[in-house]
Amino acid sequence: MHRNGKVASTGHVEILGRDEVAERNDSPISLQAAPAEQGGSAWVHEAVCSAQDTVKVHRFRGYRDPEKALLSVSELSALTDGDLQTFVSFNQAFDLYFVDSQGSRVATNVNALTGVVGAHPHDLVYSYVYGLRGNGEGAEREVDAGAVFANFEDEEVITQFGQEWSFDQRTGFDAGQKLMGERGRFRIHFQQPLVNITGIRVVSSHYTYTPKLYELGFECDERFVGMTAPTSVDCETERCLVEFKTRRSVIASRGRVRGGDVDVSAQEVVIGHGGIVDSTGLGHPADSGPGTPLQPSRNIGKKVCRGTASGSGAGHGGRGGPHNVLLSGCGDVVTPAAHPRIHGGLSYGDAELPREFGSGGGSGYSWAQPEQASGLGGSGGGRIRMGTSGAILLAGQVSADGLPGVYFAPKAGEYGAGGGGSGGSILLSSGAGVALPGTAFARGGGYPYHAGAGSGGRIAILADRGLVELENDARHAATGAVSDVDSFGAPGTVLVSDLNRRELHIRNDARRAWAAEVETPWPLQLARPLSLARVKLATVRVGLHPSEALRVGDSVPPADEASSQSAIWQAQSISMEQGAWALATALDVRALAVQTDLSSILRGESSLRVRDAAFAAQAQQLSMAGRCLAGGLRGRFTVTDHLGAARPRATLQDGDMTTYFTDHTLVFAFPTPVPLSSLRMKSASPGSAYYSIQISALRQGGDPLVAEDWNDVFVSAIAETPTSHGSRWRRWVWPLVEATHWRLLAIRGYSLYAAEAEWGCEGDHFLFDGLLECTGELCEVETRGTSALHLTAVRGVVRGATVSIVDQHTRLDMLPGVTPTTGVYAAGAGPPSRPYSRRAGFADRPAGRSEAACGRSVSTGGSGGGHGGDGGTNGHLGTTEMAQCGENSLPGLSHGLATAPWSFGGAGADGVESGESRAQGARGGGRILVQGSKWVEFGNGAVIDASGADSASFVSGRGLGVESGAGAGGSVQLRGGSIVGVGSVRAKGGSGPAKYGAGAGGGGRIAVFAANGLDEGVELSASGGFQALGTRHGAAGTVYLELAGRTEMVVDAKAVIPSRVGYSPVPHTQWPPDLADTVDLVRIRNGALVSIAEDTTERARRVELDPTSVLEGGSFELAVASALLRGTVQASASLKVSDNGFEEAAFAETLSLGGGAASI
Repeated sequence: MHRNGKVASTGHVEILGRDEVAERNDSPISLQAAPAEQGGSAWVHEAVCSAQDTVKVHRFRGYRDPEKALLSVSELSALTDGDLQTFVSFNQAFDLYFVDSQGSRVATNVNALTGVVGAHPHDLVYSYVYGLRGNGEGAEREVDAGAVFANFEDEEVITQFGQEWSFDQRTGFDAGQKLMGERGRFRIHFQQPLVNITGIRVVSSHYTYTPKLYELGFECDERFVGMTAPTSVDCETERCLVEFKTRRSVIASRGRVRGGDVDVSAQEVVIGHGGIVDSTGLGHPADSGPGTPLQPSRNIGKKVCRGTASGSGAGHGGRGGPHNVLLSGCGDVVTPAAHPRIHGGLSYGDAELPREFGSGGGSGYSWAQPEQASGLGGSGGGRIRMGTSGAILLAGQVSADGLPGVYFAPKAGEYGAGGGGSGGSILLSSGAGVALPGTAFARGGGYPYHAGAGSGGRIAILADRGLVELENDARHAATGAVSDVDSFGAPGTVLVSDLNRRELHIRNDARRAWAAEVETPWPLQLARPLSLARVKLATVRVGLHPSEALRVGDSVPPADEASSQSAIWQAQSISMEQGAWALATALDVRALAVQTDLSSILRGESSLRVRDAAFAAQAQQLSMAGRCLAGGLRGRFTVTDHLGAARPRATLQDGDMTTYFTDHTLVFAFPTPVPLSSLRMKSASPGSAYYSIQISALRQGGDPLVAEDWNDVFVSAIAETPTSHGSRWRRWVWPLVEATHWRLLAIRGYSLYAAEAEWGCEGDHFLFDGLLECTGELCEVETRGTSALHLTAVRGVVRGATVSIVDQHTRLDMLPGVTPTTGVYAAGAGPPSRPYSRRAGFADRPAGRSEAACGRSVSTGGSGGGHGGDGGTNGHLGTTEMAQCGENSLPGLSHGLATAPWSFGGAGADGVESGESRAQGARGGGRILVQGSKWVEFGNGAVIDASGADSASFVSGRGLGVESGAGAGGSVQLRGGSIVGVGSVRAKGGSGPAKYGAGAGGGGRIAVFAANGLDEGVELSASGGFQALGTRHGAAGTVYLELAGRTEMVVDAKAVIPSRVGYSPVPHTQWPPDLADTVDLVRIRNGALVSIAEDTTERARRVELDPTSVLEGGSFELAVASALLRGTVQASASLKVSDNGFEEAAFAETLSLGGGAASI
């Protein structure tokens, strides 16, 4: 049945299939919507396909042209065997003849063509399909040039798996060339069936292409309801219902259907090229709907003299954009504090089954038209539903966009434009599958000057038993609109669900101001778990913001209650792209794989956790990690250059750095597809390929000599210049990909100088290229991978007060030019200044001083905080003055454990001027744990930093200046099977500037555990802070090492030596009370001052004290097996150095007894 002509209505329009019309006795409503046919049979497909001459085609017989060679039985069976690995290939043309079960030629009727085609250039681009008549074969066959099935020719379209085909000339309802499947499946309905054809001829008009047909079939489908162009069904009233209903037929349209509420139910739905289903702007009108802005612009416009205010955008899938204009025609000063802007509308609706209309944008206001809307807000989008038990093929356009507001300016520069309407809803629900080479949009409305833009709506594309095939992002979107350069609406949601995946996409086309306000609430009540959560150019809020609702119906919890609730964001894989943000009060990310790009942010206020525990038990079933091969199998490859010339594999596996390849491209070929996620390589040259690397995998069935067949898996984002990497291993990582061929390319023209190479399979990944942080007081960040082979790679920044990164494999990789330097940070993130106890690194008494003793004219700088070493005393006061008025000048003392450090660095004391605290004490360092059970790697100078913060300064109006004390270094634990690479680990004390002389912070504590050793390229520093006046430095902290079964403690001042003259107490590093008696080595060097507690015995197998360092106490014993004591060992009362059970010790110099007694 075909529809021709136009149906217009202002109410309900209903179009029924033939069976349903008969059941309802051609009710007036269906007759009104279905006028008489204008030529041709109403049931031409049914008549032809039901005819006796429509017979089943059992087999094919064929000839390859131009050779006229008979195609073999095995070749032709490939077209019907259901095997996507077998195919028929031809250069320019071949013929297929229809054969019945007895092998005799037959004629039949056809109105649909189905099949599977190869990837470009093995597709049917530049190809034609003709019908054959009669029983002639070879040169005797009769080609009916008028019976053209389809012309696949289109120069601008490249056919690939998952991409579209396009046709220049079409003879029917060719709704797109592919349906559901892994390859390029196609299914084409024709407007008029082809009757009594005996075969087809396929002709490729491009001499360089070699088409491959994997499967081919013909159908004659009598269940067919068609609407051809230029037929249209129009119902322009807002929220007007238009229904298409049939239980057993295919509904096919290349015409236009427009209505606010479009509902299509059928066996199958086909929207062909040029077909349109449109409900743009037919949702809620201006200033109405659940997502319209809560405050009209007139409320604020009336508060200023001759006011003009633009409207805000409506919300739906996300929040609408705020308005950006409030002007006074009388010259009143308008400030954001006195006149806060009007926020956009709230979000609402269901991401899984979207069924809400879009809301109207807020209207603008102008004093020139005070009693009526100046610039009307744009209307919201309508809603569209398509439901089938079979397939949905959408090659045309489906749209439920919101409209922009009306532009209005009573005079130049006064903009009272209306806000944009929000996008509506699109639901495509299919039993067999959905193919969408066309477009589906539910976008917000925007653009009038300075008005708020509308948010995107909601789209759900569902297939219960089949697959959903989509094109690129440009073809299906629920994006928020951009309103000039000032405002944008948040994107809505796009849910895609089929047999193999369940994905939720939240993406925008651009970012503008107020990114943290224009948010899309993450749907928390999803009925089924997601395989992928993808956020792009958007801000996602997980859970409620503690200060305001984000969705219609949300109640705002009290701030203390909100801060204690974790917001769970869960999906098997999470991807954050191009400036995506995910925010929550307490963000709990549960995923097997997470990938963030350089400009993305994951942020929790009180806490941020990223863990794979929810998926760990099923990790090997959910991903390719279960197919990872042993290292020996990954080493079975052949190597060629880019032209295919062989290279000896042994060169890359011989351990010899003098043998290497100077090629700029290497291709690795494996005998079977191999899942890989990393490449580890040594270069014979420090520069060479590391300037920029590209690693690519050959797609299935691709040709290594065809550039388009390679898919990039890793490309250096920024050119690297790691001169220290010469002869060192360097590793690049990417999400798991399976392929037989892999290519390594130096993309800046340098040679690779590849001397050694190892391919790796680390399983699923956390790839953090962006920022992970928590922002609250003493907040926590944790990333933890527990599944087998899991890897965490940090190429961005992770920061918080407490940071834990734990996995099987952990890599920190510095990117040049990124600020701050790539790494893990808890620097200056410890507790605030002085009211805290001594255990946090402060002195016994709280901050403050006696006004009676000091007077208001005395300025007192703060002393430094302590941790691994004592803080420095402030530089303003000497010993006498400090005793009278310097309680805040008492330094913070050492505390915490050296062998398992997990204390915050102590904060510095406040700087006091005129009896008041003027400069707040600097915070100490936080706590960091980095662990890789298999290995931890540092790349290109990556950083772990838990240092204390530097001093702050204050200068009064009288010119009196004070400084706060600097913070002490915090705690770092570094644990790995092996720890390699080039990088630095810091827990240094904060420094003080040169002018006012506050005390620097003491060094923190570092502990390193590596069963297989620590690479010398990893620098460790827990030195005290430097006080620029040169006297009041902080004492060094401690570095504890357990490496390959050997223990060591190092106290290294790095030549930052506190003065021992003119003030007291002098900062010390206390011999750690938790240090085991069996420690193998204690090193004290570069000016370190270590104190031993009164009346104690400290033991070590060996002690080394360099000439610049001091070991002292009141009365103590040092028991050692051996010692090299070239510095000063002194005691004020008594000192004993013995072997105490160890073998005989040897000493290099005479001991300084400091006025006490010593025995050896």
